[in-house]
Amino acid sequence: MEENDKKTPRWFLWLVIVMMLPVLSFPWIVSAAPQGTSMFVWFYPIYVITSGWLAYHSYVPRRHISYILIALMLLSHVSMWMLPDLV
Repeated sequence: MEENDKKTPRWFLWLVIVMMLPVLSFPWIVSAAPQGTSMFVWFYPIYVITSGWLAYHSYVPRRHISYILIALMLLSHVSMWMLPDLV
C-alpha cells in the first residue's frame, strides 16, 4: 500500500474540527443547564474531544465507524443545546 493510502484525508480532518467547534459554547451551556444535570454537562467536552480524536484515527481502518462517531457527536451537540429548554 502506498503512503498516501494510509493517511486520513485533510477534508476529514477539517470535518472533525468543525464538528468539535460547538464545544466552545460550553460556558453558556453550563450557565443555562438546570440543576441536577451538571454531571452530563461536565462530561460533554470530554466526550466531544474523545469522539473527535477517535473519529480521526479510525477513518483509515474503519471508515464507517468514523461516520457513526461524527453523527453521534452531532446528536450530542443538539441534545446539549436542547437541555435547558426541556427542564
